[in-house]
Amino acid sequence: MKKTFILISLIFLGAIIFIPLPCRQTGILAQNNSFKLEINFFYSKTCPHCIAEQTFLDKIEKKYPEVKVNRYLINDSSSQELLKDLLEKHDAMKYFGAVPMNFVGEDFIPGFDNDEGIGKQIEDSIQRQLENPKPNPVPVTKNKNAFPAWAGLILIIIVALILLVATKKKKRNIKEV
Repeated sequence: MKKTFILISLIFLGAIIFIPLPCRQTGILAQNNSFKLEINFFYSKTCPHCIAEQTFLDKIEKKYPEVKVNRYLINDSSSQELLKDLLEKHDAMKYFGAVPMNFVGEDFIPGFDNDEGIGKQIEDSIQRQLENPKPNPVPVTKNKNAFPAWAGLILIIIVALILLVATKKKKRNIKEV
């Protein structure tokens, strides 16, 4: 009876420890409960349109607390990699090298003129996406070496069966003696 209790306890403990880890690594448990619309803004310090848009985006952040503006200096190599990825996603590589560029949630809006022109397009995009939010998963880096959750469960079951068989063999050996 005592060994059975220990066995069940080990199975339960193993399930608690091992199953959530691969789930987190694959993004199953990585859902963010609060919606935050992100604007990825690519700019240059010497661009007058970019400077005007910086001021506009400052107002947007104050007006819409659920909007997060990520600002990327176009000269940074890490920014250029992200920009290439986003431009490819939106089939807009022809804009590579131009500034300012805006990725408002799921929308791509190149350039900026003033608050009433492209600024209005940006704000309309924000309002539309805030009215119909699509929760953003928390960014999770996929670990290609991580085993899936079912593998952890199978591992726990195998260990439990081995322990169970070993316990029964000991009982048989004790009865035979």
